[in-house]
Amino acid sequence: MKRFLHIVTVGTSIVRNAKSEVDKALKEGREHPLVGYADLLEKLVKARPGSSEDREAALHVPAPNKPMSKFYGLLRDLVYSDPKKYSAELNAILSYTEYLHREQGVEEAIHEFKLYTTDSWVCALCGHLIKSYLSMRKFKDVGIEHDVGNIDIEKIRGWGTNFWLAIIELIKELEKDLSNRKEYDQVFINLTGGFKPETGFLIWASSLFGVDLAYYIHENIREIVELPLIRTRIAHDYAEILERVKDIEPGKIIEDPELTKLTRRIGILHRGRLTKEAIEFIERILEYKC
Repeated sequence: MKRFLHIVTVGTSIVRNAKSEVDKALKEGREHPLVGYADLLEKLVKARPGSSEDREAALHVPAPNKPMSKFYGLLRDLVYSDPKKYSAELNAILSYTEYLHREQGVEEAIHEFKLYTTDSWVCALCGHLIKSYLSMRKFKDVGIEHDVGNIDIEKIRGWGTNFWLAIIELIKELEKDLSNRKEYDQVFINLTGGFKPETGFLIWASSLFGVDLAYYIHENIREIVELPLIRTRIAHDYAEILERVKDIEPGKIIEDPELTKLTRRIGILHRGRLTKEAIEFIERILEYKC
């Protein structure tokens, strides 16, 4: 039996699609179970990470010994009714599993999932809805008898509020999740959700750490595409630059003109200075030099 690990970046498509559905029902004068939550959905769709509106979503995120909110239950029912329609992440997961079954002949498999959410309670809410669906429905709705193993959610600190902090946290999480890489036949990364600068970075980090491939539903042709991740290493000339940089005191302006030019070239300065997160990033990736 095949064993797969899916690392999934999670966005807020469930909440956005629920709002669109409610807006349509209101415009057409139809009843909808979530109509009474139209104002809440409006706030959550516009919420910035860490805002008061975002913290309101935390009231509906499931937790041990916490009663399930009615709002969460209605969102869950909506996702269960048509997972591909209401969740971009589940659309990609289910479609890719169908592809593995149909095109690659994978008859039996166990799929495990690690869901990376942004540093937002709205996103965490969506992550729990995805976990609920995968735990309960598995792949029954697409007629495939594959099984689902562990599903973990990680709310990535700084993702959406502090770019370099998010990069460090993503690297730490990815390294940890790949520490038992040999247990899986393949490791995939599903980059459907989340803020794009960080997901773009994850493509590169995944090729550095040994993820096999990325999959995504193309927004125009609406089909699954696979992005091959050729294993990479930090080139010798870049490693030399990074070795010179990593001992610089955080926050200090680099005075050496040549070093300033080189660090700008590889995009690790913030307003002309190195942050402590950027230095930690350098130290970590130097472990993967040629």
